[in-house]
Amino acid sequence: EFRLWNPGHEVEAKRNLRGLLPQAALDELAAALTPEVEGVMERPRIRHRPTSFTVEARGRNGASMTRTLRVDDAGNPYVYNGYFRLGDRDQGKGVGLKMFAAQAMRSKAIGIKYFKTTAAQGGGFNGYYTWARMGYDGDIPARIVTNTPFKNAKRISDLMGTPAGREFWKKLFEAIGIQKEEL
Repeated sequence: EFRLWNPGHEVEAKRNLRGLLPQAALDELAAALTPEVEGVMERPRIRHRPTSFTVEARGRNGASMTRTLRVDDAGNPYVYNGYFRLGDRDQGKGVGLKMFAAQAMRSKAIGIKYFKTTAAQGGGFNGYYTWARMGYDGDIPARIVTNTPFKNAKRISDLMGTPAGREFWKKLFEAIGIQKEEL
């Protein structure tokens, strides 16, 4: 069984990813971060940096994703979901959800602790809403909810829990960093 991290390593050793993983482990990590679902993505390209590991994959109909493995200050490995776009043919059919579920399941199995992203809106992107529906959460700046029926909402999950809150978030979103705590 492949496990990405040995909890006994020192934090600084964990933060330096270069040379830490053999090629077979890198291939398995790439597969975990960019799962193949319904023939959407092709073989990923891997880039190594001293403190990160980035996987980029392209696929049919302009599908594309970028995932970066990083380590936080406490030594916990996490994945930054930097970019994700499905081709028009694959949108609205649950393909993205299946890909995210496969990524979460495989990532958890190899020791990834959580995911982060910056959710986008506009230009054909709807991550601000889609990522929130998949459990990503983050603090809401108070100025967004002040003088609204949602003035007590502190986190995106406070809004996503009701139909009215989801509609409010759809209309008044702004880009904020969000993360998925539980895989």
